[in-house]
Amino acid sequence: MKNLFILLCTLVSFSSLSQERFTLETYKKFNADFNVNPAEAIEKYATSEYLFTTGVGRKYTKNELVPTLRQAYKSMEIVTQDEKIQQIGNTAIVSGSFVQKDVFKQVPNTINVHKGVFNYIYFYDGKGWKLASSHHSDIFPEKTLDEAAIKQVIEAETQAYLDGDGKKLQSYWSGRKSDEHDSQFLVAIIGQPFAKAESMEKLAGIVVPNLKKQDFTVERSDFEV
Repeated sequence: MKNLFILLCTLVSFSSLSQERFTLETYKKFNADFNVNPAEAIEKYATSEYLFTTGVGRKYTKNELVPTLRQAYKSMEIVTQDEKIQQIGNTAIVSGSFVQKDVFKQVPNTINVHKGVFNYIYFYDGKGWKLASSHHSDIFPEKTLDEAAIKQVIEAETQAYLDGDGKKLQSYWSGRKSDEHDSQFLVAIIGQPFAKAESMEKLAGIVVPNLKKQDFTVERSDFEV
């Protein structure tokens, strides 16, 4: 009985010593390969039952994600930080924060950036580590802060108009070709109740130098952003 106990202790000790250790370097190698070729990395390193959950809750199996990465994305780069690793036997959990930069093939000149936190689960199958699950949670700015900023711009732009300050009024416009402005007041200025593209430039050319102080006030309520 004593010899059997010693043998069991020896086997447990040997098992723990022979267990493959998941290190930060191991994780960084996976991440570096992913950034070079996301589709190939998922196909190579993910388990057959791999599941990816996006920051907005969309789920992709391995068979769904690989063709999506190939067909829709020109490039994808995920940079992580504050990585924490927990290993329990042949399972390793990596958590931290990330910044993801995507370029879609249909819009090749636009970089889409979003931030969040992640949990990646890796499994050692006896030959090497495999990615079993990825979960992103996007971080969005506080809605209340966004609402306050939007309201402030709307109120300030209106007040600049009422004060007759054309340059200040224009400073609240983004200045893009896609800008639009709709108001019945525009009929008296440019002959139509809306402005866009060239008519927006015409509006600015007329309003900025000629705007006068207005003798009415504006009140807004029931904002919904």
